[in-house]
Amino acid sequence: MAYTRQDWEIVRAFFESGLSLKEIVERDEVAIKDRSSISKKAKQEGWIKGKIQPLVEKSVEVKQRIAEINEEKSTLNSTQKEIHDTLVNEKSKWLDYLNKAALKNVKESMTAPCETQQDYRSRAQTIGIAKEVLVGKNPDVAVQVNTQVTSETTRSEFEEIALRLLNR
Repeated sequence: MAYTRQDWEIVRAFFESGLSLKEIVERDEVAIKDRSSISKKAKQEGWIKGKIQPLVEKSVEVKQRIAEINEEKSTLNSTQKEIHDTLVNEKSKWLDYLNKAALKNVKESMTAPCETQQDYRSRAQTIGIAKEVLVGKNPDVAVQVNTQVTSETTRSEFEEIALRLLNR
């Protein structure tokens, strides 16, 4: 039987979410019920089982946390709720602005030419500051800037180091 592109996209999404073939074919949303066809297609196209599972798990945690917060919020009177919402919105906008600015600064820093040792140090500092803005400043995410970079350090080596720092 020929299946539509949408049928395969649904199956792939469940597969990459970490569901077993048995769980996938049991879903009402799935038109494809042949496990061997799914397995064959997954191998042919290089699907990665569980690829988006961490995102699913994080999203579940966030939803649970939001439910807890809403329960706590239910104890507030209407004025307190209004002030709470105003402050949350203000702080969220500010954090969003800082995150975007930090990312913009890193992009600009990475594209700017580095000709001197100080240029590389400035770039490293910009990346370090951006990292702190994006993920916070605590021991498990602390960024150490190596000020002993030698003049032999190439731009590509520096960029590789910077990218590793950003991906921590």
